Amino acid sequence: IVVVDDGSTDDTCAIAKAFPEVVIASQDHCGIAAARNLGVRRSRGELLAFIDADDLWTAGRLVSQLAALDAEPDAIVLGMSDEFVSADLDDAERASLRPKPGQSPGFLAGAMLMTRATFDRVGPFDESLPIGEVIAWFQRATMLGIPQRVLPELVLSRRLHRDNFTRGRQQKTDYTLLAKRVLDAKRAAKRAADES
Repeated sequence: IVVVDDGSTDDTCAIAKAFPEVVIASQDHCGIAAARNLGVRRSRGELLAFIDADDLWTAGRLVSQLAALDAEPDAIVLGMSDEFVSADLDDAERASLRPKPGQSPGFLAGAMLMTRATFDRVGPFDESLPIGEVIAWFQRATMLGIPQRVLPELVLSRRLHRDNFTRGRQQKTDYTLLAKRVLDAKRAAKRAADES
């Protein structure tokens, strides 16, 4: 288990140090993509799974995902995700947050399980993106033809709270820039295919 401290100002490191089997990787605040990439570099296992500090894995998720990965080792194995509102918010804050109803396919870092070889084939998360690094990563995986299998089980619950990174004012602009990058990559791939 690798705990990445991306310039946190809370007790993350002190809590993690209480578990001797945990590797702590610290860096100045560099963002989500850089934190995930640092965690991958510091890990030593053959399988990779991610969890953000504000989300929850469901019990038994790895058992189901490991069985699916054993059957298809080159795949990215996912599952379903849902959302819940953090219990520590006051009534006004709780009322302002709207979790998506039900479950949806979890194309999220916290819902993935894959081999290190698959991750290395796709490459690291794009550290130039303030948000949407997982969307860009999945786009590259899709362009490489890597299978993505979504299990019917719930594997991840996303907590909504006042500080969710993807709820900021800049979000629409950032996602517009990401969409342009994805389209540019698709156009470049099509041009390369047409020329060959």
